[in-house]
Formats: sequence, C-alpha cells, structure tokens
Amino acid sequence: MSPFNAAQRATPAALADVVIPPGGGIPSASQAESAGQWLNAALATVPEVSAPLLAVADEAGSEEPAAETARLKASGPLGCDLLCTVFAAAHFLNPAVRRAIGYPGRDFANAQRTTASCTRSSASAT
Repeated sequence: MSPFNAAQRATPAALADVVIPPGGGIPSASQAESAGQWLNAALATVPEVSAPLLAVADEAGSEEPAAETARLKASGPLGCDLLCTVFAAAHFLNPAVRRAIGYPGRDFANAQRTTASCTRSSASAT
C-alpha cells in the first residue's frame, strides 16, 4: 500500500514528466505509469523516502510543472534530487521502459552465484 492517495500522486507525477519526458521511443514518466504501481514498488524498497517525497509534493505549488520543477531545483537540491531519484527508479522498474532502452533487467540468479562465489573467495583469503 502506498502512502500516496490519487491527489497526492498528481503533483509529483506532473513534475516527473518534466524530468522524464517522452523521447526516442521511451515513454514519459506518466506514460510509463511511474506514479502508480512502479512508484509503489520503488517506495516499498526504500520506505523511508515516502515522507520526504510526500513533503516535496505538498510543498509544490500549483505552478506550471516546468516552473515548479525549476523552483524546486533553485530552492535546494534535496527536493528535486529526491523527486528525480525516486521517479527514475520507478520509471526503470517498468519492464516496458527497460525493453525500450534495450535493458532486460538484472539476471538475479547469475548475480547471486557471482556474489556467493565472491563471498567464498573473500572468506578463504582471510
């Protein structure tokens, strides 16, 4: 369950479209539903950023999204950086976005074997 209701998603979603516009066959943040299930998935991995992101959304005025994004950026990097980081993560969680950029995602089975192998090698070296 996301800490954001539909109204609270609207502002950061509009701002995210400024940061992640469509282009080159890659959907914008809203086209990729980055403020929906993918935001939920991103926030599930780092729930501690939910409250600060909600504060950024609440602080954002009703200005045109590009002007509001510029204001956030000018007022200090934290709000804008948080918005960009969370929505980039949400955007790239969408399999359609990963396909559009030619990235199938991580091979977790292989990554786990590599990690286990590195762990064994480190343990035997000590």
